[in-house]
Amino acid sequence: MRLEVTTGTPQMYAAAAAGPAIEANDSSAINKYVEFCETALQKAYAEAADVFSLQSIAPLEKQSDNFSVIGDILRALLTFMDTHNHPETVRIICDNEETARLYKIIYNFWFAENKAERLDDNSWD
Repeated sequence: MRLEVTTGTPQMYAAAAAGPAIEANDSSAINKYVEFCETALQKAYAEAADVFSLQSIAPLEKQSDNFSVIGDILRALLTFMDTHNHPETVRIICDNEETARLYKIIYNFWFAENKAERLDDNSWD
């Protein structure tokens, strides 16, 4: 199983699963988004989907909020992926390169145990 973060075309972004909107310091909205991810992943698991695509959230104004919220989302995705064999790939589709880079940095900061486990993008190395 693998987590991928990519900048998609407008069509790819629109076709990806879209969770509820999130605003800074709204723990209720964050919990709803995580629940949405878990429910969507359960459906993808039941269908034995190879790939599950998820829209990225719109970045929040403060970077510290982004690290917290995106970290919670990534933790939920990776926890599910650790215990289920489907979907084989979870793809986070971002609508711009800046958002994709943010997701990759947060993934690398919190979840990659070593350089070999990072995503296939060496732009911040």
